[in-house]
Amino acid sequence: MLESDHFNTAEATSQEHVDRVNAEYYGRFPFPWPADMFVAHADPSFWRTMVNQELGFFDGRGPLGSTGTIWVAGCGTNQGVQTALRFPDWHVYATDVSEPSLRIAERTARSLGLNNVTFERASINEGVADHFDYVICTGVVHHNADPAVALGRLAEALKPDGVLELMVYNRYHRLETTSLQKAVRMLAGDFGKRSKRDNSLQLAIAERLMDGLAGESRVMDFLRSLKGTHSSKVADSVIQPVEWSYTVASLSELAQGAGLSLWLPTQNIFDLAGHRVWHLDFTDLSLRERYKSLPDTERWQLCNLLMAEESPWLWFYLRPDGVHRSPILSDVVAERFLDSSYRPAQTDVCVYVHDAEQDRYLPRAQRSRNPSRRLTSAARALHGAAEAELSLRDAAARLGVPVSNGEAERLRLALTTPTSHICVRSDVVSRTE
Repeated sequence: MLESDHFNTAEATSQEHVDRVNAEYYGRFPFPWPADMFVAHADPSFWRTMVNQELGFFDGRGPLGSTGTIWVAGCGTNQGVQTALRFPDWHVYATDVSEPSLRIAERTARSLGLNNVTFERASINEGVADHFDYVICTGVVHHNADPAVALGRLAEALKPDGVLELMVYNRYHRLETTSLQKAVRMLAGDFGKRSKRDNSLQLAIAERLMDGLAGESRVMDFLRSLKGTHSSKVADSVIQPVEWSYTVASLSELAQGAGLSLWLPTQNIFDLAGHRVWHLDFTDLSLRERYKSLPDTERWQLCNLLMAEESPWLWFYLRPDGVHRSPILSDVVAERFLDSSYRPAQTDVCVYVHDAEQDRYLPRAQRSRNPSRRLTSAARALHGAAEAELSLRDAAARLGVPVSNGEAERLRLALTTPTSHICVRSDVVSRTE
């Protein structure tokens, strides 16, 4: 496979070869590094309800029921454990090609006393025999020789009404990393070779490069920002062997090839911190109307093009094409949100903190903190004035909070999604005073 200027695919000779390369690479640099802490909610339905709300269901219903099965495809060291904590009444099947990553995950699961997760060494390119209600695959598909094959295996594993949570790299976020990966490989002297890669040599070259090149550029600024960080983070950024990246349009095309459609974006912690949403605000009324007339995928693609490196992560929920959807789903969901009643929901949490001396996770009881300190003034006002018998639309009108031109979408993301830990209709989530 020839390497494109846009991608780092020099080592993508075949699916089997890439699986071996990735197993070797993540065996040397398990990713992410073991977490300092994990969080469990006292209410076992809390996180599931949040995901259903993020999917657009605010009535206590949704595609994720009281119990079910989850496949975490490419679980790394932490994601299978984290998912099992968030869905204690579900069974989690977590797979990865890296044996060291799985050993770390299994040790963590034992320390936390988890019995609802099974770990297995397997490649997503091989698929699985079972069908799952929920498949989670973030940061994995784009590290394969042919991402279309990998995504097709995930689609085959979904039940007809299932949900796939997928993250792939945003093209506009990966200029620096792709440039560095190619530059380091060239300096290591094995660019284009098919022999076994020397990860240690490339990492040493990357670290020397931090101080060994005069001048400034976005690429070098990014590399120097990694100084002093965990070696797995440096490796993930600058010596990753295979990496594709996408725009909304190319991701949508990839999904369609697998019989899937982009449903809605997720509100991940990175976009939450940067206040990034898939929405554009036009002051020109004619442009605003043109924008509103477009379907979701074209609106999101416009955000990708016009926001470029400031556009959100390509982190979406996908669903099989047979699942009914409206032409402009986000508008429908925003209207459902405004017509919902709202009360803040809370649940106690238990924080498991890693004790280095004992090499285990120890529980520390803690109350959840709602609302998020990152809330905008408008979202905070609605949260503070919550009345169960009043719709959010009426509450916003009473408070003078705008809900047009994308504001409803921002409020929905701030008040009802898993990342925000705040829930619409708290009668479906137990409330601890």
